[in-house]
Amino acid sequence: MKKYEKEFISLLKKEGLDNIELYFSDYDTFEEIPLFSRWANIHFLDDIDFDEKNKILICEAIELVSNILKEAPDYLGEQFNEYFICVSITNWEDIEDINCITPNIYISKRKTWLLSYLNMEKKNSYEEGLIDTYLSSLGLNEYISYVTHNFDKESRRVYIVNKNFFPIN
Repeated sequence: MKKYEKEFISLLKKEGLDNIELYFSDYDTFEEIPLFSRWANIHFLDDIDFDEKNKILICEAIELVSNILKEAPDYLGEQFNEYFICVSITNWEDIEDINCITPNIYISKRKTWLLSYLNMEKKNSYEEGLIDTYLSSLGLNEYISYVTHNFDKESRRVYIVNKNFFPIN
């Protein structure tokens, strides 16, 4: 994954994701920030097959979330207990067109409310299975994928959650 380190640093700058304040702003409920806003912004991955490209994108998104989480206690103080951050995967209907998944950084300062609202669970969907396969092959066993209780064709979002920080029953 380090092969593309310079390209991802450039991508984070281009997308404004290098601004740490972005992750600690006051959003009403939650915010979902895409890792890339245009398919052309990840053109440096064009020669990589579907699965390898997805693994790289997941790994980079998780690394970004992990780095933010390390900074969170200093930025949030007592609010840290209600801070939630994970990777969400959206745009499943476009994966064939763009030949990859679409990772986002999913943030909320209202963790208790958000987790009860989302009602995350395992449904053994194709999407969860694919993400869990990637996580396992990357050795990211501290992460697991979830979907919402009302996961369906119209609301296909998979959440990659660090089970050590955000255990969900």
